[in-house]
Amino acid sequence: MMAEGLSKQMTSEEAKQKIEDIRSKVRDLSGRLINIGKPAEAVQMLEKFSSKVPGDPDICSMTAVAYIMTGNIDKAEEAIYRGLAGDTVQFDLLYNLAYIYEMKNELLKAADLYMKAASGTDDVTKKNLVKEALDRIKASDSSIVFREKEKIVFFAKGDNCNLIDNVVKALSNEYWTRKISVTDCKQIEEGMEWADICWFESCDKLLVYGCRLPLARLKKIICRLHGYELYTDYPGYVDWRNVDKLVLAARHIENTLKNDWPDISDKVGTTVIGNGVDVEKFAFKEQNKGFNIATIGQQATSIKRLLRDLSLKNKAYTDFSPYTSGYIDRFDFSDTTVAIGEKERISTNYQSISFILKNSREKRLVITDIMYDKQSNCVILPEYIRISKNRDRIMDYCRQIISDPSIKFNEHGIAGFVYDDRLAEDIRGNYSAYIWERGIPATEFMPDAVFSKIIRRYRFVMDFISENCSMLEAASGFGYGAAYLAGRQKGIRITAIDIAEENIRFGKSSYDFENIEWLQGDVTKLPLASGGYDIYVSFETLEHLPVDSVGSYFTEALRVLKNGGKMILSTPNKKARAGINNPFHVKEYTFSELDNILRKYFDSVDYYSGQHEIKPGADETAKGFIAVCHKA
Repeated sequence: MMAEGLSKQMTSEEAKQKIEDIRSKVRDLSGRLINIGKPAEAVQMLEKFSSKVPGDPDICSMTAVAYIMTGNIDKAEEAIYRGLAGDTVQFDLLYNLAYIYEMKNELLKAADLYMKAASGTDDVTKKNLVKEALDRIKASDSSIVFREKEKIVFFAKGDNCNLIDNVVKALSNEYWTRKISVTDCKQIEEGMEWADICWFESCDKLLVYGCRLPLARLKKIICRLHGYELYTDYPGYVDWRNVDKLVLAARHIENTLKNDWPDISDKVGTTVIGNGVDVEKFAFKEQNKGFNIATIGQQATSIKRLLRDLSLKNKAYTDFSPYTSGYIDRFDFSDTTVAIGEKERISTNYQSISFILKNSREKRLVITDIMYDKQSNCVILPEYIRISKNRDRIMDYCRQIISDPSIKFNEHGIAGFVYDDRLAEDIRGNYSAYIWERGIPATEFMPDAVFSKIIRRYRFVMDFISENCSMLEAASGFGYGAAYLAGRQKGIRITAIDIAEENIRFGKSSYDFENIEWLQGDVTKLPLASGGYDIYVSFETLEHLPVDSVGSYFTEALRVLKNGGKMILSTPNKKARAGINNPFHVKEYTFSELDNILRKYFDSVDYYSGQHEIKPGADETAKGFIAVCHKA
């Protein structure tokens, strides 16, 4: 029996290899035919292969190109959709589909598809192709606004793939949607890396795998429970800490769930959204007596509402404010005015509002995490403001900003404003510095997307700090990182140092916490005693130093660290920043350059890479590196 099974397995592998060999030949031959101007012959060959092996993305993409060359646009579109059946975000197919819509002069749809195609690749050549296409569209119609959308991936397998088609279609105008028919776990990793929101159509092994990935902590995850999963072991294997919402397909499932899993409500929020029926697909027919039951639900509307709520409650940066309601209560609102701020479009109906308040004593509040629902004209306050006795004061400032007609959104969905005349004059005189380096929180110079990347670094640091530890941050910039960490561990003491006096002044006036000491100083000549710190955080500092000062920078780090202490630094990856020329960076480093320097000073170094997800190891294609440097 074992020999027979092995023989069958080998036969299956041989068959796969044979198909792959044929596929390779078909691609090569049809490619040559297309190149010599014989697309009709290429179509015949490609369609013959597709009849035997349907849905191959590369073959479908080539088929579409051949049909376009013959002028048969409808057939080209059909071929593309066949190729997208297994995964609806694939660059070549989406790019060709966008090109078809561009040919039809449906430019808005074409632009959206070009941008969606670019969202699924890091290839510079492909991104440049998209840029050229968007430039063409802009030249044809300058009124078109290019808008990136929030990305949702749907994971399903087998028959469940067809169940979500109506949902995907209903959401496609407001979001970039991606449906993946999962046959390999790697597809889950790729889909989650791409998406902002991850929808698992069943509480099954796909969810069990996805919610246990490190990436799951950074993503919004929704799981749909149909009922039959309750009679499996899968719910017990799910890491519910990483699931944001459990969607129940019927009300009776809620009662069964509470009986079988009584503590589920402590682990994850639940909501009931019934299965829907697309009535356009079914003709009405008089039924015979007996049980003929169907449900027509407001499924898409309910799901849109769920996704919008999730966008507000689970943005990666919504818990980054270091303030408590008590701190807001104690703030002196005498002669307080809005100095600077920004609004950002989150979706069609929702905007985020951030701003900085300054009083007559030069004290500041950096207000973030406020949402405005245009449809209901409702301002949604975060809890630290909502339960404060000064909530109404802050609400008044929000209404002032909302009603100001001079605040205009730019093409990126960001609307910055400055009410402080002195600050406005400084920005005009030093605009380049503000764009590149002066990332003031709650302003257009630190938009939400950028802020969320920076926040991830500080969350990363939390894994290395413990109760009663002493921490140094230099350069501390405007101090929001030190302020965030100051309230995350009991007994932590932080020293924040920056060479710019105005940065220290901003930090101290905005985050006047008892456990933070604010000092002006140079990272190459730290004004500190030796051996006083467990952790030294130094993000995005190395690249600003003259090369002949780098040795002093690390010598000083070793001096102020305790034995067994760690320096945690980040720096851009020169190799991944071709064409980006920050005028305030003295020198950027490749991984090998960085590693050679760090090994001279530290006993051991652990490397991490990435921005959206910080992964162990040195990925030389990543935008930047984080190094955890150990002093023995």
